[in-house]
Amino acid sequence: MRELSYSSQADWVQGSHSLSKNINDRQLLHQFLLDSLPDGNDAISEAAIHHFQNPGKMLRGLMAIRAGEVFDIEKSAIISWAAAIETLHNASLVHDDICDGHDARRGSQSVWSKFGSNTALMLGDALIAAAFDLASKAAEKTNKPQIVSLLAQRMSITVAGQAREFQLLSDVDWKTYNSISADKTSPLLTAPLEGVAVILSKYSMQKLLKEYFRLVGIAYQISNDILNFVGLDGADCLGSDMERRSPNAVVLTFRETLNYNDSCDFRKWYLSGKNENLKYWIERILDSKSIIITAEFLKKKLLESEHIAEQLLPEFLESVLPVRDHLNGIYRESVKKLRVYE
Repeated sequence: MRELSYSSQADWVQGSHSLSKNINDRQLLHQFLLDSLPDGNDAISEAAIHHFQNPGKMLRGLMAIRAGEVFDIEKSAIISWAAAIETLHNASLVHDDICDGHDARRGSQSVWSKFGSNTALMLGDALIAAAFDLASKAAEKTNKPQIVSLLAQRMSITVAGQAREFQLLSDVDWKTYNSISADKTSPLLTAPLEGVAVILSKYSMQKLLKEYFRLVGIAYQISNDILNFVGLDGADCLGSDMERRSPNAVVLTFRETLNYNDSCDFRKWYLSGKNENLKYWIERILDSKSIIITAEFLKKKLLESEHIAEQLLPEFLESVLPVRDHLNGIYRESVKKLRVYE
């Protein structure tokens, strides 16, 4: 991938040629996000700087940038679109941490934990506003106002999927798990390249992208669930999903491996909402083959997604590499880390 250069948002838009050419896409996008944050000497600005000091993997934005490069889309338009996606994604993370009670995010205190729930709520709202402002700039430069509506629709599906998870009062089956995982994860994974397809008027690609990322969204959630049980997701404790009774693929797999009596005991404990025996059940999961089996489910979803990916235009296929490589890496890491349980 060729490298892009960027120093400040104003210079980028003006196409300055005096900028360093050695800044890679990730640094480029991170700096652009920092320059797009709420500007002021208040708690929201401070919280924004804290949250974005580590921008995460930025897979969604990097997909958009890569697609912009291979399709030769105007640089200022594609960076605005990439930043819009990342900003909206991060707004959802800030709000999710409040709902989930997560004290940590990317190795630091979560926004609500450091600044309080009210400031976190306001920051999330401010980031949503900033995201649509960035999307409107991309729409103006590409003369494709549809991408703003597309982003709103994808966020709406994401929120609905997340709300379904919070409303669950019991354990779930695989059908429900897949539906929730796809709805809350895939829309903002699909949006970066969907937006590019709209910008290029390649509407036939939208359906394939939706199908591809629906599978990828499920795989992405399964990967996060595995990380939750191997201590690599940044949560405060191992198996925190089960503590919160949040749907988790490893837990679903574990339940299916139990005999009738153990299954009844586990279900009774799980539905009670009490955590006195949490450590016992986590140890049972770690002593079982559940995580290995779940990793194989992840592999299966990745293989299913590959069949659809083969139908994408080569340029789109190249653009999904950041997500595909990330998920394949999690699969390899989970299998490697879990060999001790075999």
